[in-house]
Amino acid sequence: MKFQTLWIGTLFISGTLADWDGYTDGELIDESYGSSPSFYPSPQGGRFSDYKWLSAYDRARDLVNDMTLVEKVNLTTGAGIGMGACAGWTGSVPRLNISSKCLQDSPLGVRNADLATVFPCGLATASTFNKQLIYDKAVALGTEYKGKGIDIALGLVYGPMGVKAQGGRGWEGHGPDPYIEGIAASLSTRGLQSQGVVSCAKHFIGNEQEHYRFATDFEFRAMDYSHNVTESISVNIDDRSLHEIYLWPFAEAVRTGLTGVMCSYNRVNQSHSCQNSYLLNHLLKGELGFQGFVVSDWDAVYSGVDSAIAGLDLDMPGDDNYFGSNLTMAALNGSLPIDRLDDMVTRLLASLIYAGVHNPDGPNFHAGTFETYGQEFFASKEGPVIKLNQHVDVRSDFSRFVSLKTATEGVILLKNENNTLPLSKEKYNRIALLGRAASDDDKGTYCHRFGCGTGAIGTGYGSGVGQFSYFVTPKDGIGARLTKEKISWEYVPDNWNQASAMTSAGYADAAIIVGTSASGEETFSLLGNYGDPNNLTLWHNAEALIKNVTTVNNNTILVLTAGMQLDLEPFIDNENVTAVIYSSYLGQDFGTAQYDVRCLCSKYNIVAV
Repeated sequence: MKFQTLWIGTLFISGTLADWDGYTDGELIDESYGSSPSFYPSPQGGRFSDYKWLSAYDRARDLVNDMTLVEKVNLTTGAGIGMGACAGWTGSVPRLNISSKCLQDSPLGVRNADLATVFPCGLATASTFNKQLIYDKAVALGTEYKGKGIDIALGLVYGPMGVKAQGGRGWEGHGPDPYIEGIAASLSTRGLQSQGVVSCAKHFIGNEQEHYRFATDFEFRAMDYSHNVTESISVNIDDRSLHEIYLWPFAEAVRTGLTGVMCSYNRVNQSHSCQNSYLLNHLLKGELGFQGFVVSDWDAVYSGVDSAIAGLDLDMPGDDNYFGSNLTMAALNGSLPIDRLDDMVTRLLASLIYAGVHNPDGPNFHAGTFETYGQEFFASKEGPVIKLNQHVDVRSDFSRFVSLKTATEGVILLKNENNTLPLSKEKYNRIALLGRAASDDDKGTYCHRFGCGTGAIGTGYGSGVGQFSYFVTPKDGIGARLTKEKISWEYVPDNWNQASAMTSAGYADAAIIVGTSASGEETFSLLGNYGDPNNLTLWHNAEALIKNVTTVNNNTILVLTAGMQLDLEPFIDNENVTAVIYSSYLGQDFGTAQYDVRCLCSKYNIVAV
């Protein structure tokens, strides 16, 4: 109950501050609210910091001083997956033995790579309130990134802050409380970078929803097809909210030695995040003293020189022609100051040195395919046939332990009337396990790459996912525990024709209904939901199933999973709903966590939350 109260309270604060008109007690606190002021020049990195940063900058400057103009520009201009195995690449300077560096998602597992762990999402991790687990998860994640030959991890996620209840990617972050998010940011930065991988925190800043984040109108990116999208949505935030809520987690990460920041698609106070000089130059590099580099989200750049002088250091994926040769011309004609270009390159190199990045063999997987052999440039079907995937198993006993423990402790008890939980043979002989969300999706485990719609969900969808090596459903986990407890049980999956479910529930000592909803990145439609869910209700007629089952069983237990917020009002006060447990996405060990969690199926004491 503690977490539920904290959550609701924080949402109230966030919504209130974000909607303020900029005044308190009659005093103007931010005249620029709704219009982002300019701040130039971009602060130089390496001006002040600890010895480790200063040493990294000394080595980086020595390299930059030996570079030609074209070599410097090449390092600031990225490339996409069409040029290699990873989601993105930095440029290279072969003459100085500086190779291209691999950038790859995601915050809960190595995206599009086999034989890697899919950990619980950020929100589920924060729900443990366990600092050691937050740190250990980041260490385990960093180890697997390193094992796959990745140099720059695109994560973790520090925000959204929950202002938009239907925000599709809330589960990627650590919840709407800036203090908790800040603790997670600090611990995760330290843990991930301890493994010799750059931690690129995202999304800076105010990325609260998926709809209208792009300045283009694609059919699958807009719910309102009649709306002519010409600009990305602007998140207008007053100064106090910006500092106390949205910026706080990034400040904690910077304080811990953060090496990378990804700017977001949306505008902030009418200015695109990746060319917002107030955000990047003043707040991030000035106030916070950020020493690392700023990279754009993919295709989030809308200008060349303007973005560079506003604080952007690396353009991804670099095929937009804003940097590259145009940046070279800008440097030659004086539009881009040479010291800004030097700082862009130095920040990138210093960050790699600071984090201890060293992967001489490069990545051993290919994010575009699981095939072992294929053409070198797989996306364009060009180049010689080479070994694309070495199928290196980066999983470990430590990763599995951290994943399962995080999933187990990430389950939240919301209601427990009449000592319904824990389940045990002493209290129950027959259990009815109900709900389509308890078992495999119609498309099987494969659906988790692109979003599961019909069955159990271990993660949201989009660029924040991982590739499951295995997935334990609630039916598998809960069923195994009931069997071990020698409790008779049966499973009925149909949420629509509910006669069988009601019959099963009618003669059971308790009925367990598993319900879920999905959300993710606005990259495609999942059952008509474009990233941001259309509503906050349970999917697949689950509410009707709850309503009907509770008429025949007065001991109904709900096991609910959602990306972030979920509307509980239709059933939370139903006297026959005796227990409710909730979690965000629990990763590969979803069902095993339900097996292990003490409040559901064991003889131990109930976990007090």
